[in-house]
Amino acid sequence: MWAVWLPGRPPSWNDSYKIVRQGRATSGGPHYYHTLAKKQKLIDWQADMKLIVQSARPSHWDPGERFIPIIWKVMLERHIDMDNLQKAVNDVLQMATGVDDKWFYPIFREPVIGVKQREAGIGLTIDAAY
Repeated sequence: MWAVWLPGRPPSWNDSYKIVRQGRATSGGPHYYHTLAKKQKLIDWQADMKLIVQSARPSHWDPGERFIPIIWKVMLERHIDMDNLQKAVNDVLQMATGVDDKWFYPIFREPVIGVKQREAGIGLTIDAAY
């Protein structure tokens, strides 16, 4: 079991993704479609948090292919959509550990809302007994 504290608040959904037009060559000519892409604010936040997770992860930690319980302790200045929060953080965990986020099993404690900005963050206890 190990723990990590991600300081601050992740970017909101509106600051995280944008619709982009992409294309690919087909036998009938180019085919264009729209998809979501990460905005720079999310890319930067995830890069910073990835370094924090990598430094907290024990070198011997290798869960294999099994569900990994993760206890979440969310402390923020104001409310946030927990689904959006979970997506941004799970992507960070996947990038930092190499473990596919389909194996993450979240266990949320009641969030603490109304903390000072300097106290805001997300505490994760990974591979915890539950």
